[in-house]
Amino acid sequence: FAISYDPAIQTAIVPGKDGMLVINKNGISEYTSTKNPVWVKEMNISNPLIDSNNNRFIIAESGGKKIMSFQNRTMLWETELQNDIKKIVVNKDGYIGVIFSQVGYKSGFLFLDPTGKEIFRKLFANTTLIDADISPKGDLVAMIEADVSSAIINSAISFMSGNGQIVYSEIEDDVLMSG
Repeated sequence: FAISYDPAIQTAIVPGKDGMLVINKNGISEYTSTKNPVWVKEMNISNPLIDSNNNRFIIAESGGKKIMSFQNRTMLWETELQNDIKKIVVNKDGYIGVIFSQVGYKSGFLFLDPTGKEIFRKLFANTTLIDADISPKGDLVAMIEADVSSAIINSAISFMSGNGQIVYSEIEDDVLMSG
């Protein structure tokens, strides 16, 4: 079977509980081996960001402020940030990382537990976060940062403990790392 969609509409496709999740401005649909969705959640989300693990997926709107957490087709929680969301990641245990914009800073990072409660928030004045990942137990966060404010590009990979303390950082001159 084939899932049809309009390429002019921003669409994300990721693994779901029993098939594939298709997320676009109309909402979320899960498809299995049939051409009709087995589950539909209508919502208005024009530019979806999504990350998933085995049975949980997190949805946000790029440039938006709302984050929604689902597990096995059930919404667990939703929260709204004061900042514009740039990227979201979720690990296998449901810990969530959010890269966001912040006035007066290049970027910021928010770390949430599986219930959506804030663990820590970190602001970056000199570098822009490009990517992040979370260890399986949520006790370590890896981040790729870049400083493109001068003629020489500098990037760094940093590791922070689950409470926001930097435990290791390595800076590379004239190199742009990517996730």
